[in-house]
Amino acid sequence: MNAAPITFEDLSHLPREVILRRAERYYKVAIKTRINCQESSRHSVRASPLPNQGFPPVLNVCCGTTLRESNPPGSVFIVWAKLCFDERNDAYYLFTDYRWKVERTDEETAKELINQKKIGITNYYPKSAIPKASK
Repeated sequence: MNAAPITFEDLSHLPREVILRRAERYYKVAIKTRINCQESSRHSVRASPLPNQGFPPVLNVCCGTTLRESNPPGSVFIVWAKLCFDERNDAYYLFTDYRWKVERTDEETAKELINQKKIGITNYYPKSAIPKASK
């Protein structure tokens, strides 16, 4: 796994409006948990998007610790996420709120949804369509 942060050049294949308005665009994204392989993170389990959704598979996903650590590495989830930028580390990442409901699925089903273009960057959801966080 590439431990270097994702920069703008790594995301140059994305449509311009996704980069420019990244804070306003939410997507349904399939993510998979994995063991932290010498990355600069204190978390032992990380999450990344599955391939062919428009996001690089080495992009990290900022999600709840309980989601990552209460499930075995290799678990697949479908989450609402947006592209964010960390100015301190000059890196992009996907963000999903830890209070939002996630859908656990198997990798085969997630890949089928990706191939059908039902999840990933091809589907844009306005912020008003995102479910409200539960308290």
